[in-house]
Amino acid sequence: MSEPLANTLEAHPLALLFDELIIYVYQHRLHMLLLLPGSILFTIIHEAAHAVMVWFQGGKIIQFIWMPTYARNEFAQWEWLWGYISYEFLEDQVYSDFLIASAPYILMLGLMLFAAITSLRRKPYAFWLASTLFIWLYVVPNMEIMNELLPWLLGYRGDFWSAFGEAGQFAWIMTVVWLLLVSIIGFWVQQALYRQQALSLLTYSIFFSTGLLLFFILLV
Repeated sequence: MSEPLANTLEAHPLALLFDELIIYVYQHRLHMLLLLPGSILFTIIHEAAHAVMVWFQGGKIIQFIWMPTYARNEFAQWEWLWGYISYEFLEDQVYSDFLIASAPYILMLGLMLFAAITSLRRKPYAFWLASTLFIWLYVVPNMEIMNELLPWLLGYRGDFWSAFGEAGQFAWIMTVVWLLLVSIIGFWVQQALYRQQALSLLTYSIFFSTGLLLFFILLV
């Protein structure tokens, strides 16, 4: 192959895009290997947030399950649950179901906000730290939220149903707003954290759209 032709092929936008995707996946291979044990850790954090809010309001924890379990949910329906807690309050005790149900997602929002704030530092982070901040404090917390949000829109009775009731038209509109907001902020955060190693807008958009589509397919 002639050198000019080789340079032309190497400079083709699709070739550059493919290279960028491969490099990004390779650089994050350790994070991908840790997704399964990491999901268990986040399940513990998730259920702990529920439990802390129960304790904060004076309730008592009866069960704290942090491994996938086939059990009855709060509506007496059998299903696979990543984890769950059961609790009780005194009959005359006043407490908020909303706070208990929404506690993990408030925490996830806090983690995402922390990732965004840490990305403002002028001095660049080492790659391992930048990737950890982005994947585990921004991407995974957003996945936690989406894991509850999308099923709720489709009628699933989980934490969001307990906190907000049935999802109506307004919930769908706010979901679109959330997706736009989290994708735009996410692009800015990874640009600030990774600097020269950040994804281009096109590659980031492909990653985000593909991940969202796969997430939706798995849930449906």
